[in-house]
Amino acid sequence: MALRRIGYPIPVGYLLEGSPAARVAVELYGQTRDELMRAADWDFARQSAVLVLLKTSPVGGYGWANPWSSIFPPVPWNFEYAYPTGCLMVRSVRTTPTLLNVYDPQPNIFTLADDPSVTPSKVILSNLANAVAVFTGRITDPAQWNDSFTEALVAALATRLQAALNPEPNADKERMEQEVQAGGMAIARPG
Repeated sequence: MALRRIGYPIPVGYLLEGSPAARVAVELYGQTRDELMRAADWDFARQSAVLVLLKTSPVGGYGWANPWSSIFPPVPWNFEYAYPTGCLMVRSVRTTPTLLNVYDPQPNIFTLADDPSVTPSKVILSNLANAVAVFTGRITDPAQWNDSFTEALVAALATRLQAALNPEPNADKERMEQEVQAGGMAIARPG
């Protein structure tokens, strides 16, 4: 669709066919898709998962008896969780739901970090016990996308394919403006 939009003269029947357009499309496709999914909180890509606890601070805190070391989360965090599989962007960290619906509008602060002592090293740090992450997941099946996302992806790919297949001098500024505009439309219409 993106190649047709830019008027590319040779149709691509299969992305792995090896043609110049197919090679460029394969190179740009996954990165552009994931970047666009991270740009907005798309309803079709919103997922949640109970986080897997990796480390916790000592009961009673740090002190002479329990000095901080790498077996604990970095200070000032009490819990270190594994980064969810397939997660492109963590949107929030929340308490685990219980039988009683307790509405708590207070934000739960978290941060992402790299911990070389665990594999994989990307982790979520929080002071919230038994946490659940709400995140944008990597959805690769186009049948699951909504029309707004598909249109935004085609527009972003068309812009990048045009630049890669038919580079024009001084076109960088125009291309960047088009990508910013397409990203703004995606954020304005998250699905």
